[in-house]
Order: sequence, then C-alpha cells, then structure tokens
Amino acid sequence: MQERTQCETAMMRPQTGSDEGTSDVVIPPDDSGPVYEDDVLVPRYAVVQPTSKEGTPGTFRSNLDGSERSELNVVPLRIQRGRVFWSAEIGTDPICRSTNGLDPSPQIERPVSDVCCVIVGRRLQPACPKAVWPRHGRPECRDTFLLVALDLSTETPFVMGFHGSAIRTVKIIRTLAWQRRVALHDLECTLKLRRETSAKGNYFLPIVASVQPANPAGKHRAWSDRFARLDVGSQFENGNGNCNGNGQTDDGRAF
Repeated sequence: MQERTQCETAMMRPQTGSDEGTSDVVIPPDDSGPVYEDDVLVPRYAVVQPTSKEGTPGTFRSNLDGSERSELNVVPLRIQRGRVFWSAEIGTDPICRSTNGLDPSPQIERPVSDVCCVIVGRRLQPACPKAVWPRHGRPECRDTFLLVALDLSTETPFVMGFHGSAIRTVKIIRTLAWQRRVALHDLECTLKLRRETSAKGNYFLPIVASVQPANPAGKHRAWSDRFARLDVGSQFENGNGNCNGNGQTDDGRAF
C-alpha cells in the first residue's frame, strides 16, 4: 500500500523545474511508462451523512477507494462557484448544472436556460427562472462551491463540493485569505466535522478548525499554478458526492 501511495504522489506532484510543455508528463518509479495528467483521476471527498447509503457517518470519504478520514489537513488551491438543479427523484442525475455559476455546463444536453446568472457590479444576479429566489421558499437551482485542494498528508490533490450551510466554510477560507492579503495557496487549513441538529434530523457540517500560514510563503505555488489552468468540468471525475449542511443528503439535495 505504501508503494502505491508513493507512485500516485510521484504521478501527481508538479514538476517545478520543467517547462510548460513537459510538466504534465511524469515517469513513475516502476517504469510502467509515461503518465499524463489526464490519465490520473483526482479524488472527490464527500461528507458521510446519517442518510448516506455507504460509509461511516461523520467522516470524509473518498469516491475512489472508499477510504475515510475524520479530518483533512489541506491547502486550498482554487475555489470555483457553480449551480445545480436536482430532480425530485433521489439517485438521478441533475436536471441542470453549471461549473462557473454563469452558464450551463456543456455536459447538460437540455439546459433550463441559456444563462444561469449575470454579473451586476461585483455580484452574480440570477437570470434563469429556476435560480431566482421566490417570494416563499428557496430556488430550485442552488448555489454550489467547488474546492480544489492539496491533501497535506498524502501530497495529492482532491476536489470537494459544498452546498447549503456548508458553503459558509469555503467563504471563511476565502475571506481569511483576503483579510491577510495572501493567496489561497499560502493557507494551510484543518477541516473537521461538527454534528448539527435541525427540524429534519441530525447531519454533519464541515468546519474550518484551524488556519496557519504556509511557511515559507509560496511553497505550494506550483500546485496552484497547475490547477489554475484546468477545466474543472472535464478534468475531475464526475460524481454527486458533496459536503453539505442544513439537513441535506450527500448528493446535495434536501432530505
């Protein structure tokens, strides 16, 4: 198992001494041939909720091998806004989704609208009727945030989606970087889970337990540069697992 971890780490670690044209090709230590960036899946972590079909409630679970963690020590590399409109039927794919918060994903064959939101001033204003807040209740198409981060314990990247009240967690990370006038990749954060109770039952909410500055500053810059140029919608394995709060299942919809 240790050899596998070292191999995976070697495949994904940025080659900071290489130029742009060769940095995505790595020769693994077992001489099995070159490994290209799109040959390797980036895992997606989800919070296992009491309503989840698999896993131990109150843990972060990888969609690749089912491994579970009670906490994650991470470096945030990228935070990307999106939207998702779920069907009322549990276990089905989203009716519509966006990976940038502005336009429907190209993977959606029949989007509800050609435009999700428009930029007004420095805010996103919903343009799709399913994204507009109604007088009562919530819109059917909800905000999402995608966190791309470096797992410090394995030195490998992962992706995690946030919905509902869990969105506050990624907003805290972004706000702390802004307040300290540092890049996202110059923060090292510990994510833990806190049990919450609502009218719909118990659920686990991801929280920022601690934040430390990277020392020295810029030590994770190569990872940030790599993921800044990737298309999140096509480079990461699709999956419905997300970190949610406010009484939601692990696919992002309310239960």
